[in-house]
Amino acid sequence: MKEFFDCTVGKDGKLPVGIANQIKEIVKNRAGKFLRFILTNEKTRTIPQNSWFHVVVKIISDFLRQQAKDQGNEKYYEINEETTKIWIKQTFLGYEEIKGERHLRKSRNLKTFEMAELWELLQKYFSPMGLNIPDPNQQGFIKDKVKTNEYQR
Repeated sequence: MKEFFDCTVGKDGKLPVGIANQIKEIVKNRAGKFLRFILTNEKTRTIPQNSWFHVVVKIISDFLRQQAKDQGNEKYYEINEETTKIWIKQTFLGYEEIKGERHLRKSRNLKTFEMAELWELLQKYFSPMGLNIPDPNQQGFIKDKVKTNEYQR
């Protein structure tokens, strides 16, 4: 059994009543049994980070496709956002074991700091090739690109 509770601790230092009651019920129903509590302030990636990930995938996909065309690669058309996203995950996120099987890590499960690390890795990887991947915190860039759908699917 795994239970996850996301909440903000109140200014009084207490959990929200609903969550506190759920936890009490779980503990009560498992008297005498082992439980592990893990407390963390790590957050899963945010919606703006997810939007930015799709912007970056589009930027990289366009760059790689054009690069393949310029090099005369007849299969340049196979480079698209879908294949680029899979390549990024394979190359930079890797695999995880789930129930004894290896699975490609999903970007939705990344923490906010892991997404920041991914941007940095992508910037370092593509910079020598001449592709500048803007920082997601670069003022106005993400908001403008996402708002105008310039880099959206």
